[in-house]
Amino acid sequence: MADRSYQPLAMIAFDGAEITMIERGISQGWLPNLARLLDGGDLLRIRSESDVMVGAVWPGFYTGKLPPEHGISGVLQWRADTMRHERPDDQDWIDTAPFYRKFGPDGPRVLAIDAPFAPSAKPFGGTEVISWNAHATRGRRGTWPQDLAAELRNRHGRPEMRDEIYGPQTAAGLLKLRDQLVASARQQSALACDLARNTRWDLLLLGFGAVHRAGHKLQMPVILRRPSNDSALSEALPEVYRACDTAIGEVVAALPKDCRVILFSLNGMVPNTSKHFLLPEMLRRVLENDTSDTSDAPSPAPALLPRLRNAIPLEWRSALKEHLPVAVKDGLGRYWRRAEATDWSKVRAFRLVGSDFEGQIRINLRGREREGIVAPGEEFEALCTQIATGLPTFVDAASGAQLIKAVVRSSDLWREIRDRADLPDLLVQWSDSPPLSLNTITSARFGAFRNFWQSMPPDGRSGHHQPVGWVFCAGHGAATGGAEGSVQDLTATVFAHFGLPAPNGLRGAPLDALLEPTRAL
Repeated sequence: MADRSYQPLAMIAFDGAEITMIERGISQGWLPNLARLLDGGDLLRIRSESDVMVGAVWPGFYTGKLPPEHGISGVLQWRADTMRHERPDDQDWIDTAPFYRKFGPDGPRVLAIDAPFAPSAKPFGGTEVISWNAHATRGRRGTWPQDLAAELRNRHGRPEMRDEIYGPQTAAGLLKLRDQLVASARQQSALACDLARNTRWDLLLLGFGAVHRAGHKLQMPVILRRPSNDSALSEALPEVYRACDTAIGEVVAALPKDCRVILFSLNGMVPNTSKHFLLPEMLRRVLENDTSDTSDAPSPAPALLPRLRNAIPLEWRSALKEHLPVAVKDGLGRYWRRAEATDWSKVRAFRLVGSDFEGQIRINLRGREREGIVAPGEEFEALCTQIATGLPTFVDAASGAQLIKAVVRSSDLWREIRDRADLPDLLVQWSDSPPLSLNTITSARFGAFRNFWQSMPPDGRSGHHQPVGWVFCAGHGAATGGAEGSVQDLTATVFAHFGLPAPNGLRGAPLDALLEPTRAL
């Protein structure tokens, strides 16, 4: 146990909470607990890499490093030596351990509950609850110590957060989701208060995942299988915000009086503009120089296996899948997304499936990929240029609106970093136009094709991330003057609070506005 005495610090992640929604709820009085904790001060903006690689954001917090240094870009990550997508949850592959596991025996004692995107629980000198009520999960649901999981189920019931239903739902299904997320916030409050009162800790890292899920599925206008005029849908998202506001207020009330409380979100949630489901066909046409016009072609008849799958209601399939092991669920996801080729000798470039927002493209590079066929140097550069200039030629045939804002080389980002981890070679940034009502996609160079998902994108997500988050220190009451910080700055602030030296390679600097004296809560 730690020999030193530390002032307790609670880092509460209101995960995926949109800054404009928070400011509106505070000003209009329907987020009373956050209003009381903010005490008339300002939210400090936090910039993240959500506009580049949304899956890199939480790893940036855990490591205090930039994406090309920590190398994690999605829930499922391409692994060149196995030629498949795998979860970055293996210490022998990528160091995924959060900074708090490395404090050492004399460092602060840690209680981490549903830190978003955290790896599986591992033995260390603190207490962890992983993927219990979190939306953004990377590690398997579990705890350290291991027997804590059974105790939590006995005291608080099975986790209320379910796996996301991937696809458009009915109005009744979304309202059921709202109720589940409200229950999840309540359960998270009870669980956190229980552990905060009965566990020795100096650092509490607590995540609330309900608003993250709600922002993806309940953002208006919602995406439905069947039209609905149910007015309750328009208030579903604010109701989940209110439930989390109440839960956060309960947790703060249960903390020690001398505890510093920092509330934050690393990114926000706005209407979905991702068109990732169109990328495979766009990329195929660019690679094969296909100029055909298939916009009038009928919908292809599905094969037997997809027909059998589609015959089972979406909600039934999701309920069954939830009980499968994580490895099996990942395998099914890779299969249905056609994530891996059967004959790599014919694949020069391919889409990565670890992110469902930005497009990620990988070159099948000889000497890097186990079965690579594209030669490094001139051939690699030419192929990257072919893709980067070809993809933006696709537009909405009806309006002429661009579908892609930019295709960027990951090697052109953060150029000051010399030793770079493995990342996608190309990143597709989508335009701000919505993905709905796109009928025909056309390119002056690569023909045209029909969008078979024009009324209901396959993920059913009406909301997606934007790169502006927020943070404030509860009880501070002082304005921040419009200052801005980074994800890595939050990591540095934790070390500064405890008077610990910053680890080698930490990119951030402590945020002074979060370290000044606070009033009693």
